[in-house]
Amino acid sequence: MSCDLTDPAIQEAYEEIISGQDTNWLILGYHDTRDKISLYSKGTGGLDELRNNLREEVLYGFLRIENRFVLLTYVSEAVSGVRRARALVHGRAVGALFKQAHQIQINASTPNDLTEANVRNRLKLGEPSERPNSPPGPKRSQTLPSTPPAGSPVQSQVPVSPISPKPEPGNDEALESERRAAEDAERLAREKGERDAVAQRKVAEQVAREAAQRRALEEAERKKQEAAEQERREKVASEAKAKAELERKNREEAERKRNEELRNRFAELEKSGK
Repeated sequence: MSCDLTDPAIQEAYEEIISGQDTNWLILGYHDTRDKISLYSKGTGGLDELRNNLREEVLYGFLRIENRFVLLTYVSEAVSGVRRARALVHGRAVGALFKQAHQIQINASTPNDLTEANVRNRLKLGEPSERPNSPPGPKRSQTLPSTPPAGSPVQSQVPVSPISPKPEPGNDEALESERRAAEDAERLAREKGERDAVAQRKVAEQVAREAAQRRALEEAERKKQEAAEQERREKVASEAKAKAELERKNREEAERKRNEELRNRFAELEKSGK
């Protein structure tokens, strides 16, 4: 269930987004392939523009909001179960490609799942008016007084390192659970396909057996009819032969009688002539 993410336009658009250029979103899709993922579109209009470019299929998105980054897996409600399971596994590969940047991952099935309020809430951002969309200016460093108040212990000034954004709790576990669920769904689909193939083969064998039986019955019926026809012909021929023989005998008998009558007449004529 691996996928192909070698389209160079993906990395190019990704670099534009994370480097702070005008481009702030991208969408990836399959272009009627099974496993090859490529760049569908990108833009500068933020979440609203990304949402308007969604389609009724499996898509993957990447979005920048106030220097925070969102990874999106969009699986339309019209997508079949097998493709839905495959999307979960491929979404993990897309997440690995964008792993260095995104703070949260959102799974959605309709554009209504991607309202600005929902996304900003997931990013723990306030209303748009509270934080500008441009990078914040440098903060003034806060220094401690050189002389502490009397009676208070002297505190050493320890530099504070910036805190990198943490992934949402349980995100890795959720992805792993989704991956296992996707693999289970793929396995079940494969087993169902094998069962269907076995069932279809059995049906085909049954049809072949019935066809063979039907052909055998038809052959037996044909031979029976041929035998009956042969018997009828032989009977007709025998009757014709018997009739011809009878007619021959009748002719011979008639000829014999006629000859006998002629002999009798000749005999009478000879007697009368004497």
